[in-house]
Amino acid sequence: EGGMAALRLPKQASYVVSESYEVDTADHEDHTFCGVMFTLEARDLLPVDYIAIEGLAVRGDLGPLTVWCTPDSFHGKHEDASQWHKVYERTHAPNMREFTALRFESPIIVRGGTSVGLYVHSTIEGDTAIVYDNQRSQDPHSDLFIRLGAGMAHLSNRPFGRRGLWGGAWRQRRQFVGRVAYGIKYLLWTPEIHTRFPSAFRRMARLFAMVAPQERCPLSRCSNEVLYYILNMCRHDWFPELEGESSAADTVARETEAREQEYSSQGMSQRQRLQAFLNTVAGQHEHGTAQGGLVEQLSVVDLLYLQLLHPEMRMFPGQFVPAPAAAAAEEEDAEDSSGEGEEAQGAEEMGEADGPDPTPFPPHTSPPWLRTEGGGGDGGEDRSQRRRTSR
Repeated sequence: EGGMAALRLPKQASYVVSESYEVDTADHEDHTFCGVMFTLEARDLLPVDYIAIEGLAVRGDLGPLTVWCTPDSFHGKHEDASQWHKVYERTHAPNMREFTALRFESPIIVRGGTSVGLYVHSTIEGDTAIVYDNQRSQDPHSDLFIRLGAGMAHLSNRPFGRRGLWGGAWRQRRQFVGRVAYGIKYLLWTPEIHTRFPSAFRRMARLFAMVAPQERCPLSRCSNEVLYYILNMCRHDWFPELEGESSAADTVARETEAREQEYSSQGMSQRQRLQAFLNTVAGQHEHGTAQGGLVEQLSVVDLLYLQLLHPEMRMFPGQFVPAPAAAAAEEEDAEDSSGEGEEAQGAEEMGEADGPDPTPFPPHTSPPWLRTEGGGGDGGEDRSQRRRTSR
């Protein structure tokens, strides 16, 4: 009976939404036109069952607005209305200064680890309907729960139209400007999804499983089924992290820092950016790391500029090219860029340190969810056998 009870552990929180958030994207007031498409990913950094997108907010001259969604992403679907579902339609008054909320009648459900394509469009004539930005980073926004990808701007006042005001209807490398309102529904712990929980929670679950029977410790007398129920009712963030233990917040902090560095690098001159790139290549060559992928990041203009910096320079994937001698006035820029390389290297080392917990398990049979953490042999008595022996 106890074993069957363990199989009936609830897997989802009983409440509809655990927490609600509203996040604003960066707003540089770069462009306005008829619409914008982008991808929203529901992240699995935490044990999230799904996020519920409750609405968006945009600004501009607005007018008759519609919002559409499609599974996975907008890529390859931007002119095919049959693959999209309309979730919002309403006419709004112009508002260039403040965001106007577009609340959906039914939320868009996005499971953890999956994504959805979103499309906001206005049929108002002209080119001032919706504000959007140039793409300034690979991921314009990321937090613990969602990540917004770069998108496309639409220059036609017909939804999914192929002809724009200036010829072509689409502009690549654009990003959404506005607000996303969403709710979170968490998963509850069960042995089957043990690995989806934070390292601090997994550590506590291991301790529960390893408690040996002892006096003055009622917890040690509990069956596995009772311990499972206790864990099932604990939130994912109830257990403190140890020093040096990686967390989802650390991942987001590193992403934010990288995005800020991307933003700051856009203010550098062409010569400074390329010098920083060459210093990065030189640092990778010194550590024996292939740098072919870095070469592919350069635009045609960058490659031409490299030829001007040094006529004998040739950039090929897999082949190291030394950086040209920098002028005395650029030495400070070179030092700054090499410092960025050291920060990137430190982040990589930190990522390598975030592997599975190396702590071995005691020599007794562990439940399957516990053995997946690493270690845990079958060379000894299991927990229940030790309990019987101690009694």
